[in-house]
Amino acid sequence: MTQMPLGGFFAAGDPDTLTRMLKRLQVSFMIQGGFATLAGVLFLVWPFQSATAFVFVFAVWLLVSAVLSAVLSVIRKQGSILGTLVPAALGILLLFIPEAAGAAIVFLVAFASLLVGGLAVALSLSVRRMGIRGWWLTLIAGVLAVAYGFLALFNPTAALTGLLWALGVLLIVIGAAVMMLGWRLGKLAIQTSSGPGGPGSGFGGTGAPGSGEFGGSGRGGRNRGGSDDDVIPGEEA
Repeated sequence: MTQMPLGGFFAAGDPDTLTRMLKRLQVSFMIQGGFATLAGVLFLVWPFQSATAFVFVFAVWLLVSAVLSAVLSVIRKQGSILGTLVPAALGILLLFIPEAAGAAIVFLVAFASLLVGGLAVALSLSVRRMGIRGWWLTLIAGVLAVAYGFLALFNPTAALTGLLWALGVLLIVIGAAVMMLGWRLGKLAIQTSSGPGGPGSGFGGTGAPGSGEFGGSGRGGRNRGGSDDDVIPGEEA
């Protein structure tokens, strides 16, 4: 029967594999968080230019998706006509009329804000009748949502600017959180590489003198070589 060496699990190289995985995750999170933070700053500094660039990138992605769907439908008999025509039509529309996308988004957000705000106001009044505290928070949120909805309907430029600024702040917060997570993973990778697999730790380590660990040297453990140096005189019988 094959026996595991005294090095235990850590001698098999598991900490090294875990360390490499954590470092790859760290690099990935740091890059993604950096891009998100940079996009957020661009949305705050140049909101309309950044939105236009985002619309063009999204349009190109839709066109590429439509082309891939068409190729798969011909070669592998997969996909559908709608999966090809709808992304292609949207991509062409966004490429040649990007302003239409911004106007559509503003009006959709306006109607959604009016609907959600009205429901929030009604809910807050119902909660107040039930005697639940904190109903006024829902009322304030509903009033703000309704106000933004009317602003988006009557002044779409200002509403779109506020929406892009809010998106920029959200991207900066998300990017900072992702980069913080990557930094924590980097610290965990350092601790893993210098932790259980380090010299003198775990099974099969060098062992401190006088300790009873396997592989330790000194007087604390019985000599496994078979000598009787630790036998007390008079107990041979």
